[in-house]
Amino acid sequence: MNSLIFIALFSCSPDKSMEDSGSENANVEPTDAPANDVPLVFAASDVEQSTIDLTLDWFDIAKSTWFTEDTFGAEHELYFPTYLVLTGDDLQATIDLEQRYCEHLYEHHAESVEHSRCNTNHIDPNCEHGICLFTEYALNGGAGIASSRQNDGYHLMIMSAKNPSPEEESYRRIILHEAFHIFQLSQHTETDHNRSEEIQGRLSGDHDEHVPWWMEGVAEYTSILLYAQQNGVDSDYIQNEYKNKIGYFNPDTGAPVIDDYFDLGIKLYNIKFDENALFGYQLGAWFVAYLMSEFDEQVLFDFYQNIHIDTFEENFIMHFGMPYQEYVDEFEIFLQQDPENLLSILPQ
Repeated sequence: MNSLIFIALFSCSPDKSMEDSGSENANVEPTDAPANDVPLVFAASDVEQSTIDLTLDWFDIAKSTWFTEDTFGAEHELYFPTYLVLTGDDLQATIDLEQRYCEHLYEHHAESVEHSRCNTNHIDPNCEHGICLFTEYALNGGAGIASSRQNDGYHLMIMSAKNPSPEEESYRRIILHEAFHIFQLSQHTETDHNRSEEIQGRLSGDHDEHVPWWMEGVAEYTSILLYAQQNGVDSDYIQNEYKNKIGYFNPDTGAPVIDDYFDLGIKLYNIKFDENALFGYQLGAWFVAYLMSEFDEQVLFDFYQNIHIDTFEENFIMHFGMPYQEYVDEFEIFLQQDPENLLSILPQ
């Protein structure tokens, strides 16, 4: 994964809030009773209608694939409402978007405002633009999920129309990545934040800080596979994406990401959301591919249908046969091969 995509995927942790659509767009005004099977769009005024349509089209691919009736999320009506925020690069348009969104939030989800940046009592002395709810996306690009459906009453999915732009292939794949996070977050009814984070594997390190390896690794793996199945996508897409994740472009380059990981000396499940987080995304996706080379993909989805019952570790052992720590040990041995041999495990 190159640094551009890393920026886009790094903002995936639940945080809070969302907003409304510019007056030039067809779906400008949110309704009091949004449809229960499509996202409610909030777009800045500088976002093109074509970008809105593209994002909704790719979200629909994710929805039809993953938000199926036989899942816990569908049975408990947890996939929607989903609020889809789209920012451009006009800072004032995004500041206006924040204001319109907060008005909507006060009207329809007043109970969730207390811990949101929409709360007028919340003052961030480090915030230079607006209330820093969406402005970071206008400035830096990226994408993220920033809510708790179980506590706030909605999913908040934010997409920026820069870094990458909608014209780039990676923009479409990132939509799938973020939509899969909605799938992950919808397979339980837990309202306790720590319990919710634990069952998702975000507290699976030998410390008490959040880690990206599993939740982000799975979202990377599933979104890459689904994107590769779409019409017109290069037949080598999966292999190329996974080569990029380890920096392997030809036999002369080796796999510098793997070398750097071993030099780091930190187990995959102990890597935090810090300057080393990129390893969690890149090698997390490789770990899931390694795991899925030994199991049918359905086992991964069965894992998510059980997260509301067991701890992360119990659930992992139940579905994959041994503790994730031991699997990571095996995975590290696997990584110490010629990079070309690693590619043999990838789905075709």
